[in-house]
Amino acid sequence: MKEQKKKISELLLAAGIILPAAFFFSVTADLPHVLLIVMFGLLLTLFIRKPFILNDRSVIYCTIIVLTTTVLTDYVFPLEDNRFGYLSIFFYPEFLVPGALYLALGVTFFRSGPQIYGAAAAAALLALSFGGDIYVMRSANERLPFAAPLIDHFPQFYVITIAVVFSFILPALRHAGSPKLIRRFLKLNRRRVFLYAIFFLLVPLGSLGVYQLYRTYESHIRKLENMFMRGGARYLRRNRNIVFGREIDLNRTLDPELVQNQQQIVLRAIAKKPPGYLRGHAYTNYQSGHWTAPHAEETKTMKLRSYAGVIAYNTFFFEQPEKQPEACEILPSERLFNKTLFIPGNTGQIDTIAKSIDYTTDGVLEVNDWTPDGGYTVFTPAVWRNNAWQQPNPPSKIYLATPSEIDNALDEILASIPKLRTPDLTDTQRFVILLNYFNKIFTYSVQQHNFRGLDPIIYFMTIARQGHCELFASALILLLRRLDIPARYVTGFICSEQHPAGHYYVARLGNAHAWVEAYNRQKQRWELLEPTPPSGTPNYQHQWTMLESWKDLISKTLRQLLSDMRRGLFARVIINAAENIYLFLKMLLWNPWRGPLFLLLMGWLLKRRVERLRRANRRFIAQFSRPDTARLQLSKAYHKLLRSLRKYPEITITAATTVGELATMIQAAETVPDERKKQLLHRLKQFEDMRYHVMPPSPEQLREFLHN
Repeated sequence: MKEQKKKISELLLAAGIILPAAFFFSVTADLPHVLLIVMFGLLLTLFIRKPFILNDRSVIYCTIIVLTTTVLTDYVFPLEDNRFGYLSIFFYPEFLVPGALYLALGVTFFRSGPQIYGAAAAAALLALSFGGDIYVMRSANERLPFAAPLIDHFPQFYVITIAVVFSFILPALRHAGSPKLIRRFLKLNRRRVFLYAIFFLLVPLGSLGVYQLYRTYESHIRKLENMFMRGGARYLRRNRNIVFGREIDLNRTLDPELVQNQQQIVLRAIAKKPPGYLRGHAYTNYQSGHWTAPHAEETKTMKLRSYAGVIAYNTFFFEQPEKQPEACEILPSERLFNKTLFIPGNTGQIDTIAKSIDYTTDGVLEVNDWTPDGGYTVFTPAVWRNNAWQQPNPPSKIYLATPSEIDNALDEILASIPKLRTPDLTDTQRFVILLNYFNKIFTYSVQQHNFRGLDPIIYFMTIARQGHCELFASALILLLRRLDIPARYVTGFICSEQHPAGHYYVARLGNAHAWVEAYNRQKQRWELLEPTPPSGTPNYQHQWTMLESWKDLISKTLRQLLSDMRRGLFARVIINAAENIYLFLKMLLWNPWRGPLFLLLMGWLLKRRVERLRRANRRFIAQFSRPDTARLQLSKAYHKLLRSLRKYPEITITAATTVGELATMIQAAETVPDERKKQLLHRLKQFEDMRYHVMPPSPEQLREFLHN
């Protein structure tokens, strides 16, 4: 029987449907790899003429290849945010469209048929739907700069693509339809050329009409679209927490959601030592319980070093690009919705996927065009727990300002502290005296108070004598400023909680913290001061359960692998995957009761598996060790058949004649009737199947062969 091959005509029609849609989506989404993969796949399926066998295994393998290709390419070449309109809020075009195109491409590797056209048409329509979003005209193409003229003439480009795709869909539908139905259609509609002409005329005109209708009612459609986008944004961000803002209000109560979700992990830090204080925001102006940053604060841009090849991240530094000895890789959680980078105060270099990083005089780093999934790595001279941002040096008078209405109250408090106004005290000694004062006199509490119209700091220091970290930090800053010591208010996270498996540290919502950076005038450097008592540093303590530790290790592993792939560090993907597998096994086995229990369970399962294999092997050997009477009877019947064929002169049988040669001679013999030929060929086929099968023939098969 001649081997069936895929039809070139069907593959070309499918290519005509997929290619224009893939080109259109690649241009509008600025993702050239989609078109390249589709083109490579179509060339491959044209060269591989033999279709794949359609079974569970081949379908599963094809699906896995499609999903892997879709996800990995998106990690390396992500879709620009806000490139499409409100549809991208509810769907993920960066996965949905390429996945559909790759799946339609995978269908072409199997046997030809109508399913090829159906998959190709569905993927093409999906690509045209998402790629036709009007927001695409507002985005520049960085990966496909030559496509700028197409974007400038987007309506014409869109209409032409639709016409080309449908010009291939129509003959594909005709080619895949029922022959009887096609004959009826052609019999009723003889003038096919006329119908084709009408079709090619109506499709562009209809598309232009829809576009003009959109332009006419654009304002109303835009209102509806914005409504959907706002709803979608709320839906996607309902589980995120914005921890720090542009202003700190000490008069408000603590955020209930922050208190309720203190155990939620917001970032993970992979380092040899705990990174400790990770500063994010800094504030200098205080008035009536509010901390704010200067409105016209000067910002600078970190210097940049880019890399060629598959490396996707950039290196940002302040002065020198040399790497510092200590590295800390920080993986922010999706719950931390913030453009500010949380870093140690002595950071000298940052590796991340971003376009630029701006920083203020007070060390607030804001990243532009950032890919949070890629995380960031900070390099420091040493990972210190107590480190401060060293700018400005020397500080200006803004770091000495206090509200005039509370100056007298602050001076009275300072006067009540013993030895503080000794003439020859250094700033270091003053720091120690004030920190001891807070630790002895005040207690940590998250209880909310009614300030009774007083300034929150004065109420805290004179009446309540208890409060949270924001009040401790604010009080120390104002006292330092009344001593002519520059100081500022800093917020961030304390990341010192080690995961039970080791190797990395976590910061939770409950670890959000406020502390002080004060300028030591004798040493001419900024120093980090912690006025909050140890009971409130960090604010949240958590006891890991076994399931929590395993779950977080898996989450950290996936985020780390995603970060490495985003940055183009594919060698590290393999290394980190192996390292995390080791950590998981270590957590599982390095336990006085869990380890032995797990080993016993695995040993018992292995023993059962070995016993099952041995029993199966014994049964298999037993089937061939006993006399095979069935095969003997089969051989006797075959020789009887050979003797009956010797009467035909065209059939010459020798000891070396095979079953295949015998079948060929029977087909060519003119003296053998056709009906007899069918019977003989059928019996030879039965004999061949039973004789050369691994298992001996069943009694029913043997009985049927012997009685024919």
